[in-house]
Amino acid sequence: MTNSEKTIFIFSDSSEEWNSLSRILQQEGYLLQTAACPDSVAIPVRTPPPDLILWDIRCFAPGGISAPGGADRTVPVIVIGPAEQQKEMIAALSCGAADYLAATAEQAEILARIRPHLSLRESRRILTEKEAALQKEIAECKRTEAALRKSESRYLQLFNAMMAGFALHEVICDKSGKPVDYRFLEVNASFEEMTGRTADMLIGKTVREVFPGIDSSLIEQLGMLALTGESNRFISFAEEMGGYLEITAYSPETGTFACLIINITERVMAEKELKIALEKYRTLFTAFPQGVLITDSQGKIVEANQASERLLDMPRNEQTRRLIDSIVWEILQPNGTAMPPEQYPSVRAMRENRLIESEEMGVVHRDGQIRWLNVTSAPIPLKDYGIAVTFSNVTEHKQAKEALQESESLSRAILNALTAHIAVLDGEGNITALNDAWWAFAFENGGDPAAIDIGTNYLGASERGIHPDDPDNSREALAGIRQVLNREQMTYEMVYPCHSPVRQQWFIMRVTPLRHPNRGVVVAHIDITKRYETEEQLKATLAEKEILLREIHHRVKNNMSVITSLLNLQLLQVSDPSVQAALQDSIDRISAMALIHETLYQSGNLGYIEFREYAEHLVRHLLQIMKNKSSDPVDVTVEAPNIPVNLKQAVPCGLILNELITNAFKYAFPSGRGGHIRITARKEDDRISVTVQDNGVGIPEGTDVNTLDSLGLRLVYNMTVHQLRGSFDMKSNGGTLFILTWPLAPPVSR
Repeated sequence: MTNSEKTIFIFSDSSEEWNSLSRILQQEGYLLQTAACPDSVAIPVRTPPPDLILWDIRCFAPGGISAPGGADRTVPVIVIGPAEQQKEMIAALSCGAADYLAATAEQAEILARIRPHLSLRESRRILTEKEAALQKEIAECKRTEAALRKSESRYLQLFNAMMAGFALHEVICDKSGKPVDYRFLEVNASFEEMTGRTADMLIGKTVREVFPGIDSSLIEQLGMLALTGESNRFISFAEEMGGYLEITAYSPETGTFACLIINITERVMAEKELKIALEKYRTLFTAFPQGVLITDSQGKIVEANQASERLLDMPRNEQTRRLIDSIVWEILQPNGTAMPPEQYPSVRAMRENRLIESEEMGVVHRDGQIRWLNVTSAPIPLKDYGIAVTFSNVTEHKQAKEALQESESLSRAILNALTAHIAVLDGEGNITALNDAWWAFAFENGGDPAAIDIGTNYLGASERGIHPDDPDNSREALAGIRQVLNREQMTYEMVYPCHSPVRQQWFIMRVTPLRHPNRGVVVAHIDITKRYETEEQLKATLAEKEILLREIHHRVKNNMSVITSLLNLQLLQVSDPSVQAALQDSIDRISAMALIHETLYQSGNLGYIEFREYAEHLVRHLLQIMKNKSSDPVDVTVEAPNIPVNLKQAVPCGLILNELITNAFKYAFPSGRGGHIRITARKEDDRISVTVQDNGVGIPEGTDVNTLDSLGLRLVYNMTVHQLRGSFDMKSNGGTLFILTWPLAPPVSR
């Protein structure tokens, strides 16, 4: 600082000595400021403060120098006075003055005494400024240090709390400078968790020590990054670290690199699953048998699958140029009239932002044919998308439905055209249909139609309607319906009376199963009053005729008995053996025919006889006649089922058996010898085969029945071949065998 920049403040009277002093100081270039002696010795408050104060000893108070608030205490004060007041000036030194000076001192002394104080003042000022600057710098350093500690604390918190793993490494190279390993310098908690190793187990160790199986190419890749200072981001798979890792690597300084590692296994797997899902969606979208359309938010078709081409008869590239509410669509309502665009299911779904499900509409193809579709439209809750539309071909279903309606109408018409009272029941016995005849009968008989109506359980309603005094046929009818419902029997029929005060009526109830999954039945009540009355009349007439027939058979049998009695009387009057034999043969033949009428009279049916029953009766009769004509007994057996023989064939059949058995008794066992006769019969389809075989002497081979002098055998042959239109065969082999076969006439029940 130059003298011109230094200020000296003077407190004094205006004496000559002070004037001289002021001139000397001004000549040296100091800035002077003067003031009269103040009331107290106080350093004045000035800005900036003076560099030196010259104080007249005469103004100096014994109490010393004071510094009021704001005054600079470091300003040196020099007391000036006459030489004779040297004592007072020395005393002023103890009161705060820095020095004293005689007013009469020479210029050189004055300047020599002033300059050190000014230099000291300057040095103090500089020192103060430097101290203040130092204090400021120290304070700034402390603030910086505190901020750094805070920043480091935050860094450490972030470092340890970050989800990503972090590791700082030092590259280890071989002699050629090729990275061959790296050492862990620092790791965070996430890295510890990823590797399953603590920091103590990692820091200071090389990666080959920690992970012996690490890929050398990864070491080289990261090592070159540390040496070149480049950064890189890549994805790697490390099973020992939990799967797929996204690694961001950079080099903070040459020879080191840091890795920020994020486990993205879930993301990678999710991306793979998404890719698979997208592929499945695309495959499903393409192969889906129903048509599918996807629109944007403006209703423009953006996607269409293959099925839509077939169902809409339109290429996909043409579909994707259309809007869903375009007037070029030819859409029909279910009744066949044109459907306005605002009623399209797709337009409604987009406008109302809701699901429109299973709407039927027709699409007119280019060839004019109509394809009926079942359409469902739903909003897609994604940005820039509108709706998804699915549709399937229901043309055949619609046609089948219409055909079914026509069939149901026809069935209803047929049902109502029937005179039977018909109720259709489901598998639980609930009524699903009733015809008009049912309702008419209910009204005519004063019944309550509401008691049995569509939906009513027929079984329950009928059971509730049974009165304790009602006949058991009501309960039997319900039991029969239940049996058919449960498929315990295939059908059920019951005839029952249903009389009213006006007239008597009879009905037949028929229950037949429905060939339907619900296992229902049809209950038909048919009015058979006229038929029943006719049948009763016929039964009465038939009973009368049966009585007459029985009386006729009885009288014929009696008449034949009278004839045989007359012949027996005649036999007693004849002595000629040949005549006796002829009469006896006639008696036997008449007895065989009478036996048929007796069998019919005693049987429960007048239209036919049972073969075995008649044959056994005839054998017993003949054995009774022949028992005295042979010394040894002849056994006769009948082996035959009860084959019904029509009344027209019964008489010739009886005569044939009589002739063959009688012939065996007469000629097969001569000289009273005994033997065996065997009679068999069997039914083969609609024919009967009868055999009569004996073990007697037999007939010579080659004998022709037509050449025999035997009326009986010729009678057998003629009745078998001509009357019964059958076949006759005769064999001799250890006896005689007759084989007779003829077609059976159907038996008549009477």
